[in-house]
Amino acid sequence: MKSATVYYQQKPLDPFQNRDVGEAARDNIDAKEAEMYSTSRGGNNGSEGEEYVCVWEIQDKSTGNIVTVIEGIKEKYAVPPYPPKPSARRFYSLFLLAFLWVDGERHPQSLVKRSARLFDEINRLYTNASTHRSRAIPKTVFDETNLDAENARKIEQGSIGEMIGVKPTIPGTNVSGMIAPIQYNKFDRDLYDVASIMRMLEIIWAVQEALASSVNVEKTATEAEIQQSGTNARTSFKRAAIDDVMDDLAMYTTELSLQTLTHEDVVQMAGPWAFWPSGLTVQDMDTLVTVQIKGGSTGRPNTAQQQQAWAIIFPLLKDAILQIGQLRNSLPSDIANSLEEIIGETIARTGERFDPARFVPTEPSNEPGAMPTQQQQQAAQPGQAPPPGNGAAPRPMPQQKPPEQLPVPHKGHIPPDQRPTVQ
Repeated sequence: MKSATVYYQQKPLDPFQNRDVGEAARDNIDAKEAEMYSTSRGGNNGSEGEEYVCVWEIQDKSTGNIVTVIEGIKEKYAVPPYPPKPSARRFYSLFLLAFLWVDGERHPQSLVKRSARLFDEINRLYTNASTHRSRAIPKTVFDETNLDAENARKIEQGSIGEMIGVKPTIPGTNVSGMIAPIQYNKFDRDLYDVASIMRMLEIIWAVQEALASSVNVEKTATEAEIQQSGTNARTSFKRAAIDDVMDDLAMYTTELSLQTLTHEDVVQMAGPWAFWPSGLTVQDMDTLVTVQIKGGSTGRPNTAQQQQAWAIIFPLLKDAILQIGQLRNSLPSDIANSLEEIIGETIARTGERFDPARFVPTEPSNEPGAMPTQQQQQAAQPGQAPPPGNGAAPRPMPQQKPPEQLPVPHKGHIPPDQRPTVQ
């Protein structure tokens, strides 16, 4: 450990003081200087304070091991190399979310890096405007040869609306000729206008105009829709990048869960009806599970026009479901499931996240002791035939499930009267 490179904590700098950091300070900063810390060979504090070492954890995919080293120590690892447990096929446990990839560059660009010069320009304009306003102080000048110091002091100390009498050295001299205001540079707001720079920042950062600033000029519905379409085009690549990372993260989580979770753990999370493929390998998961994030599902709907289009489609789908179900002699439960699907899609189009199954009526229970429905009471009366169903032959009654069989959830929802009790 004596050969390790020692680091010391630096004293925090005052953020209100001028610092030689960043592009606004100088232009000859490279990547090495940006990651420089205070070592024993330099820094603000020299060799005072607690000593620290820098530990690097290297994930080496070629050997399949994780190597840990300390800066300055070349003879030995910090810990023996070890394989990651549990491991996944992608090996790396790190996920990179990058939006701006450039051909020929190893690392993606940053939005802050691309807009740094614009931020510097805004700061310079605000600083110059503040300096200009501080120097724009009203001043007056008087003729010392015709007005002594005592009379000048009387004018200076006069209050609002006060009548001040002065005695010029030359009697009868016009007072307006002895005292005159000094002209200072007027404050021109156009010289310090940052509207164009802010507009460029909104384009770079893909910020909606409705969220960025107030509306200065009234726009028609067509102009607002064209502007919103431009914002959607600038943000679509960000959503695609987020979806790709979520795909990798979801698959990585699935592979780790298969190696670490047992059936009992899954039952505690998903309930007693959960299925868990115990005994399968990570390679076998491809035949059972495919995890993919739906494009655009990470954000709310883009425009109100999509919601208006769905408001037109919804009644058409509803009538079509009822008519097709009647022509095909479908079961009422199948028609109800289709109607429940379009209700869920309607809620998803609004951008809300609540579960629509809370507001959908549940199916009647067939367990012993449950209250019979009206159709079951009519079928149970002697001498009466069961009610016809759209002219079709009566269907056989479904068999009751054994008491020990667990209920099967429909769209992740189980009626309260059918939920089992876990001891």
